[in-house]
Amino acid sequence: MASEGGNGEGLLAPQPAGLAAGIPRLGRRGLVSLRGAPKLSLLFLLLALICAIFAESISPHNPIEVTTDILEAPSRAHWLGTDMQGRDALTRVIYGAQISVMVALSAVALAAAVGTV
Repeated sequence: MASEGGNGEGLLAPQPAGLAAGIPRLGRRGLVSLRGAPKLSLLFLLLALICAIFAESISPHNPIEVTTDILEAPSRAHWLGTDMQGRDALTRVIYGAQISVMVALSAVALAAAVGTV
């Protein structure tokens, strides 16, 4: 009987190393389920997308409205506080998501256009 050489060749398929080890593989049920950090990242991206789409509906204040509540600490009226001009920080973050999503989608569209040429 031939010896395997002690290194396990032939017993198991070789496992990918480096970056290839983190790439999800297709299985019998489709894409392997995501666990841990990818789920959290996907949740964050979905939250940013929802904030960008529904900014006018979910924001508590006008993003450019200047008030006398300068540098207020977080409270019921201003969940993330206010900035040096009295603008609500949460509202500014929600409206900032619109710009972030627009830039990200533009970058993906440009990369797709250049990559398919």
